[in-house]
Amino acid sequence: MERDSIALCIGPRYGRELLRDPEKGLTREWLVTNGLGGYAFSTASGARTRRYHGLLVVPTGATPPGRRMVLLSDLECTVDAGGRQYALNTHLYPGTIYPHGYRWLESFARYPVPTWRYQLSDGQLERGLFMPHGLNAVVLMFTARGLPAGATLRVAPLLAYRDAHHLQRENGYVDGRVQAEPCGFSVCLYYGCPRLYFSASEMGWEPNGAWYRRFQYPEERRRGLDAEEDLYRPAILTLPLRENQPTALVVATWPLLAEGWERLREAELSRLAQVAAPLASMGEEATLLALAADQFLVQRGADELTIVAGYPWFGDWGRDTLIALPGLTLATGRPEQARHSLATVARQVNEGMVPNYLPDDGGSPTFNAVDASLWLFVAAYEYFQATRDTEFVRWTLLPVLTQIIECYREGTRWGIHEDDDGLISAGAPGMQLTWMDAKVGDRVVTPRAGRPVEVSALWYNALRVMAVLCDRLGPAGLAGRYARQAEYSARRFETLFWNEERGYLNDVLTDHGPDPALRPNQLLAVGLPFPLLRGERQRRVVGVACEQMLTPMGVRSLGPAEPGYQGRYAGGPAERDAVYHQGTAWPWLLGPLGRAYLRLQGYSPEAQARVRDWLSGLRGVLLETGTLPELADGDPPHRPGGCPAQAWSVGEVLRLWVETAMNKSAPFRHSE
Repeated sequence: MERDSIALCIGPRYGRELLRDPEKGLTREWLVTNGLGGYAFSTASGARTRRYHGLLVVPTGATPPGRRMVLLSDLECTVDAGGRQYALNTHLYPGTIYPHGYRWLESFARYPVPTWRYQLSDGQLERGLFMPHGLNAVVLMFTARGLPAGATLRVAPLLAYRDAHHLQRENGYVDGRVQAEPCGFSVCLYYGCPRLYFSASEMGWEPNGAWYRRFQYPEERRRGLDAEEDLYRPAILTLPLRENQPTALVVATWPLLAEGWERLREAELSRLAQVAAPLASMGEEATLLALAADQFLVQRGADELTIVAGYPWFGDWGRDTLIALPGLTLATGRPEQARHSLATVARQVNEGMVPNYLPDDGGSPTFNAVDASLWLFVAAYEYFQATRDTEFVRWTLLPVLTQIIECYREGTRWGIHEDDDGLISAGAPGMQLTWMDAKVGDRVVTPRAGRPVEVSALWYNALRVMAVLCDRLGPAGLAGRYARQAEYSARRFETLFWNEERGYLNDVLTDHGPDPALRPNQLLAVGLPFPLLRGERQRRVVGVACEQMLTPMGVRSLGPAEPGYQGRYAGGPAERDAVYHQGTAWPWLLGPLGRAYLRLQGYSPEAQARVRDWLSGLRGVLLETGTLPELADGDPPHRPGGCPAQAWSVGEVLRLWVETAMNKSAPFRHSE
């Protein structure tokens, strides 16, 4: 069908040469999500290399996407055909791989749904899976081609039943009782956890409890974490395999009958086609980014939408949500999702602050970010420019934005306040309040107490946004007041932050003097909707970023000639946190750099082509995984690292990709 062809021609597609090489197959990951914060995630070879890999990982907290649990870790599948048995799985055990299912793999395609084709001696088996949107369920489909009559598939579910951040070991507390259900059977390994239901249109099953021991997760070992797990098998299933007739197995947290699986698949294919359609004419990269963007949008309730900061281990982060929002929603033609997300954030503001983090367990939000609240102004302005939704902005956003301005002026948590020079100051002992927030023990790795350059840029933009909104929505008398305050802040900013000797902006103004380290934070002074610098100084900031900070995977967090620069992101948690913002390259920073460069060059075709060339460095990882990572090494070959799928990486790269393809009337274009 047409919608299938839209998706099938894009994204990761691997052949037997790669898949039958265990090392290469283990490094190609795929991700499927369900719009609730749940996901299925593993490798093209089928081997699990992370604690976060699993076929059904679902949120179990009070509100999605909180407290994800890995319920169904894997399905051990064996084909019985013509008197032979074919083990399709690939598991990693201490010092060995067993079974060697990757040796039967013929191909893997990520879109429209992850699909594997196994070439067996007696024929082929195709396996696919998808997650129905809005349901904590996974549907697995098996189709035989050329197999002898009477072929069957033996399936052994391997259950983890634990928090996604932890691992399970064999224990005596597991409840292995299997309960017959109208849909098939169900099991719940631990009290208080979700019950898991297994259903198939034709299925034989028998209880057969056993532990599978010592699975190895090499990615966790590389990250300096515990890397061994035991999984529990509650039963063994038998499914018939018929020529060209898919057999479906449905696994869900409620009794979902397998008979309706084809309707669910059609609905999901149709939904994905709608997601991809607005950007399909812009090429494969834009289409992949649109599909990736969809994965981060999560329904919290009837009218609440949040943005997951990253898969597989991040939840709700206020700063990440607001930076990613314009690209994930507005650039993809989904203003309604932008509206719901902005309304959700607005309801969470307290004492003029957007929460930095919403805990997985549903506990009280954490308010420890000086910049998150100011990003709300940028996102609100982008939304207004794109939609002209005056009623929503006037009655829902403007009162909250006014509250933030007043709280920042008068002072709020962590010493956040407006100084006499019209700029924002913030800081408290042991606190990391900006996006450069790494901490090792009690040591803040990048201490930026005082007046960080990007916070001043965001404050200036907040004042300018308020001037625009008050001018258009009222009260009009305040527009001039905000505009004058913005101009005063701008004059003081340039005087205080410009470092003529180095030819760019200082990173922080502290009580002990300016910090002149070359960092990318200054890009927000030229890459937000309202730039603080103009002319030659704007050009010099962009120039030094292009010359010393730009890499094929993003913008470095510290100049390579600066003391403390680290070009590799590796080791255990403490080692990685110590270099988190000390030279790592971040894809999301291409957003402000690209906007500033395009603005300087008048959005000329040559400038657009150059920015597209910058983005081309991400093409490889996008085609391999269908998404973009959190960061990469600052040194060549710029190996991807951090969270494998990051919302603001996808959002800002997508926004920039669309902006370079649009004409001068684009809603993301801002006049000077």
